[in-house]
Amino acid sequence: MNLILSEAYQAFLVMLIVFLITTSLSIIISIKIASSITIPLTELTKIADRTKAGDLSSRFSYNSNNEYGQLARSFNAMLDELHATEEELRINNEDLEENRKMLEESQTRYNIALQSARDVVWEWDLIRKSFYASDQWNALFPGITYSETVQKVAFEQVLNPEDILSFYNEVQELICGRKEWVLFDFSCSNQNKDKVWYQIKASRITDITGNATKLTGTVSDQTFQKETEAKIWELAFIDQLTMLPNRTSFKYKMEEEIERAEKYGNGIALFLLDLDNFKRINDTLGHSVGDILIIEIANRLKNKNLDVYRFAGDEFAVILSGELTLLMIEKISGQIHEMLLEPFQYQERTIMTSFSVGISVYPEGGNNLEKLVQNADTALYIAKEDGKAKSVIFNQVMSEKIMKKLEIETVLRRAVKDKLICMFYQPQFSPKDDSLQAFEALMRIQLEDGTMISPSDFIPVAEETGMITELGEWSLNEVFEQIRIWTLSGVICDYISINVSGVQLRQNNFAELVYQIAQEKQIKPEQVEIEITESTFMESSDKNLVLLDKLKQWGFRIALDDFGTGYSSLQYLRTLPLTTLKIDKSFIDSIENNKKAESIVRQIIEIGHEMELCVIAEGVELEKQRDVLRRLSCDLIQGYFYSRPLTLEQTEHLMKT
Repeated sequence: MNLILSEAYQAFLVMLIVFLITTSLSIIISIKIASSITIPLTELTKIADRTKAGDLSSRFSYNSNNEYGQLARSFNAMLDELHATEEELRINNEDLEENRKMLEESQTRYNIALQSARDVVWEWDLIRKSFYASDQWNALFPGITYSETVQKVAFEQVLNPEDILSFYNEVQELICGRKEWVLFDFSCSNQNKDKVWYQIKASRITDITGNATKLTGTVSDQTFQKETEAKIWELAFIDQLTMLPNRTSFKYKMEEEIERAEKYGNGIALFLLDLDNFKRINDTLGHSVGDILIIEIANRLKNKNLDVYRFAGDEFAVILSGELTLLMIEKISGQIHEMLLEPFQYQERTIMTSFSVGISVYPEGGNNLEKLVQNADTALYIAKEDGKAKSVIFNQVMSEKIMKKLEIETVLRRAVKDKLICMFYQPQFSPKDDSLQAFEALMRIQLEDGTMISPSDFIPVAEETGMITELGEWSLNEVFEQIRIWTLSGVICDYISINVSGVQLRQNNFAELVYQIAQEKQIKPEQVEIEITESTFMESSDKNLVLLDKLKQWGFRIALDDFGTGYSSLQYLRTLPLTTLKIDKSFIDSIENNKKAESIVRQIIEIGHEMELCVIAEGVELEKQRDVLRRLSCDLIQGYFYSRPLTLEQTEHLMKT
């Protein structure tokens, strides 16, 4: 038993050891097999947990060619793609966030702009018939709540009934695509009953087919702009002193009338009005009084219901249109002159004035604006020349007369340079013994073809253009030089008389100029007589009195020409520093057979002698006239009876013989 037990025990131990070894090997193998399975899974689980938590940086490190290795590589590739996608999403998210912030800022700025803008921003949905306007609506249209539902046309609640149809037509043009945008002005009264102007601006929004789905735009207050435009228009078209339409308005109105006349055969008469002697009023009473007078005249013209315009200064224009006759034109002309018959009162002063009026009639007096104005101005010039306070209707003869003056002006501008001027001398004789005593120097212009231009033609033109100053200075130098030559050659007469224009007398240094030329030519002042007319003296009598007195003190003779034809009086004869008095030809013409004319001449001669003046009769053409003047003891005679004006050669021959 012991042996059996011992062998059994040994067998048991062997079996136990084998079992234990087998079990241990099984456990080790199991553990190893389990580890090869669980370790990759555990690592994969951990990486999956980290990936779930958002960490895409971990990677599966298991490297094998079995299924787990393939799973690891696929899982790592997935993580790489997820990481790239995450980076792209992150970048896109950052861009979206930046865009969101910019959009929020833009929306904020847009809201601020809408709130601060003076204009209403609106949108009209054509599909839903709905209308939206920004909050500025309440400020622009206080007390008027806009309707969100549009029946026919937006803005019905603020548009005037007559404007609704007009705006509707504009909108239809916009919707149909015939217009790109619409600007529509309208007005209404605010709560204070003041007129307010608005402007609607509209454009359209279309779908992909090009059909309009919405209209959008703004509404703005245009009152200030309209008032500014009205003020600009007033400044451009209204004379600010008289509130009459100005020359610009006249131009547009005349162009309309001419167009209407061409189309329908209407008549047009243009009246150009110019106040007579307005400069004298300004000079004596001041420009402020002149302005008051202009305003009063404008008011009187308005009251006559005339289509009147103010050009400038004292110039006005009246347009008469329609079926016109000469009688109608003369009637209007008479009303214009009649308007000034009632004198103007200013600070206990009575002011009398008159109009000279030039009239041109379409189409005889011009078929366009320029010609009508030019010819009316020509007629006005003739009215002034003919004594003022009258109306003259333009005709072709006047045009020829003006053209002649223009030709003379052209000649004058080259007269001195081209030596077209020459001096003629008309002798003055003593009627007692028919002896030659003196000469009057008379300027002439002789053209290249030998044509002579008389002083009566070119002197007025020279005075108007201011060229008389240059001509006058030339004549002084020419005559003084001739006196010097005659004196040196021993051919002597008492004196040479030189005519002086009022324009020359207005030169500040005229007296000094005459004296300086006499000194340069080395002639005696008593050899020269300065001859002026009554009208010349009257232009500025006080100033002329000082000037003439200075010349007389230096020894020059002073003659008053055309005595009795102007405004002179015995008072002037008493105050003027004269040496000679010339009786005008109009008193001499009938002296041989008219006792009244003879009596007047006798009295002039006697007055002249009483004042120790030399008296000369002009325009003596008949022997009988010479005989009467001889009997009346006239000192000198000048006229065709003795001699016409002579050339220099003829004058020298007469002096020598």
